[in-house]
Amino acid sequence: MTGADATATGPAGGLGSGRGTGGPDSGTGAAGRLSAPAVEDSRPPATPGPPPAGPWRPSRPAAGAEAAGDLRRAVTAALLKKRAEYRRYWLDFAVGLAIKCIFFLGALYAAPAADPRETAVRVFGFSLWYLSAHVVAKLGNMALEEAYQGTAEQLLVTRTRPGQLLAGVVVAETLLSALWVGLFLAVATVLAGPERLWSGAAAVAGRALVFGLAGLLGMIGMGLVLLGLSLRFKQVGALTEVVLYYLLVFSGFFLPGDTLPWALHLLNQLSPLARAVDGVRAGWGTAAAAGLVSAGWLVAGCAVLYSQWQWARRAGRLGSYV
Repeated sequence: MTGADATATGPAGGLGSGRGTGGPDSGTGAAGRLSAPAVEDSRPPATPGPPPAGPWRPSRPAAGAEAAGDLRRAVTAALLKKRAEYRRYWLDFAVGLAIKCIFFLGALYAAPAADPRETAVRVFGFSLWYLSAHVVAKLGNMALEEAYQGTAEQLLVTRTRPGQLLAGVVVAETLLSALWVGLFLAVATVLAGPERLWSGAAAVAGRALVFGLAGLLGMIGMGLVLLGLSLRFKQVGALTEVVLYYLLVFSGFFLPGDTLPWALHLLNQLSPLARAVDGVRAGWGTAAAAGLVSAGWLVAGCAVLYSQWQWARRAGRLGSYV
């Protein structure tokens, strides 16, 4: 047998062997493997899973919760600033309280009230003036104050909106003024007599609450007008003092209303404080007029403040004190 025949027919070198030209799975030849028939997969197709999660990000609070948080921070900042003022100028505030008590003592004994309800009306009017005077004075001077201290630009670049900053100042001033009003009421109780004062207060308590709230809102509107004017004219502190002391003397609780001239009666028709005092004294029939006057001052304050704010932004004078 020749070498060629051995290659063609030998058991180790036949064409059907796994080492021939047919390959391991060709199935040709005695030693080759037959290919298995294809088996159909009866399993259902796999459901695609969820997409891969991205990087974790903290959830953003709702708009209402975020606005409430900004307002809370604004109130806290205003309270901290006011606390620093009290720590530095506590004697000035104490002297101011003493002066206001002297004013009230003079008004109480210059024209004594025979009716306990009239005494309560006078205490109510003076307390409302005392409460709102701090707010009005702060609003009338805050723009110039921040400009003098060089902090106006810092406030404008914070994340808190100007309206929220303004609301924080109003809330803080009202809360702290309420403490001074409480001290004044304690002194007034001693001066007027506890039984006389509280018996009269019980008779007008409901009207005092409603008209007091309306009067306070109207006085805030008056403060917004002064704040808007201070953005353009800057020096409105003197005007603020004139307005406040006019309201103190001629709003119907410091001097008897029947002794005022007709011109002051006419001016008092536009005074939220005089309307509130008149409402507590006269009854619910004046509630509509008092509400309209207070709402008018709020609308006027917002309009004046918005227009002067826009003017100061265009003129670049928001942080200027001249």
